[in-house]
Amino acid sequence: DQAIALLRDLRKRSRSVETLSALGQALGNKGLLLLAQGKRREAATVFDGAVAECRDVRRRAPLNADYRHLLAAALTSQGIGRYHAGRPADAEAPLQEALELLDPLVEGHPAQKLYRQAQAQ
Repeated sequence: DQAIALLRDLRKRSRSVETLSALGQALGNKGLLLLAQGKRREAATVFDGAVAECRDVRRRAPLNADYRHLLAAALTSQGIGRYHAGRPADAEAPLQEALELLDPLVEGHPAQKLYRQAQAQ
């Protein structure tokens, strides 16, 4: 929580892509921890925040493959979080969007195992 608070404070002063990316990753990690603790609804809410930050990153750097992958990972977590929070109907759209981001990444970067692994999830 302290890291997220510090990153949010830094975001107010510097809207750099790196800060937004770090905040999106930190929120995603927090969501995964909450999910592992059985705090499903809270995790789903945190994943929504991670997706919002990652969308902003992608908007600012649309050609960066790593940021597209970061958004796809956040969307996958969002879908999983919604499913576990008892909202399976709301899980499909983010999971589908994640695949739509990952498919061209795998095609355009065939040597990148990380993209293929994410796509297989």
